[in-house]
Amino acid sequence: MKTTILNLFALVIFSIPMLLFSQSEPSSREINKLLVKEKPNQNEWQLIMDAYGRIWHGTNGKFDLSPLDAFYAPDSDIVIYDMPGLNGHRSWAKQKEFIMEEFFSNAISNTYVPRQNLELKYVGENVAIVNFLFDIKNITKDGNVFETAARQTNVWEYREGRWYIVHEHGSVPLSVR
Repeated sequence: MKTTILNLFALVIFSIPMLLFSQSEPSSREINKLLVKEKPNQNEWQLIMDAYGRIWHGTNGKFDLSPLDAFYAPDSDIVIYDMPGLNGHRSWAKQKEFIMEEFFSNAISNTYVPRQNLELKYVGENVAIVNFLFDIKNITKDGNVFETAARQTNVWEYREGRWYIVHEHGSVPLSVR
């Protein structure tokens, strides 16, 4: 009986870390390995976009979007249509600056969760179109809550041995009454 209890205790103690870590999120190193892979499959793109989504999270008014720099092409001619304005932004640097000033400067928390419905289409060898639904919730310092489901489409280009976002477009459904 004593041996059985000890065996059971050992099983529980050693199983808990395995359960926790088997469900863990991929590290940035693992995501970078996927971004250099010539043609990630749909499940791998989902892992990439899940990691992308986690970077958008922030609490206590603290937001760090700098890890997203690795996802976007450094060019000044990429176009991002996510935030208000018909002209979009012509670089990730300008988009990031706009988001930090206009969206996060008054926020205390933000969550961005890609849903598990990613669609993938390769166009030739060097272009991938990835679109998915996501849920976002932003809470401002004065207690206002912005929460919606939306769709995002990213165009990725494989260049110099790595995938980069070269175009992005987010859409929020219009509420027509």
